[in-house]
Amino acid sequence: MTTINFKCRCPCEKCRNEGPIIQWKCSYCNSNQLLEDTGKIICSGCGKKEYYIWNARFKCNNSNGTYNKISSEGILVFINQIESLNAPPIGFIKKITKQIFINQEAYEDEYYLSVK
Repeated sequence: MTTINFKCRCPCEKCRNEGPIIQWKCSYCNSNQLLEDTGKIICSGCGKKEYYIWNARFKCNNSNGTYNKISSEGILVFINQIESLNAPPIGFIKKITKQIFINQEAYEDEYYLSVK
């Protein structure tokens, strides 16, 4: 299992990858968060926060202090940005993309809402 710094534009449903590049931090200890090739976000310091990117909630500059879920568009742009922002090891993008598609049911609600 490999990890990279969890650094990207905000992929939440409000931002959809617009805005500045952010190194995401742990809300408990303010350490950098890391992303495993399994899709799990972990804290590099305390290890208290562990969850999968498709279940993540993001508090960013556009959120007015609230947490927002990730969007399917946001996660696709994020995958595209991983290479240039984080210089991942060989095979990382393939592994995390596979995990994201395996767990695509996490985005079904958003898809159906946008089609109606």
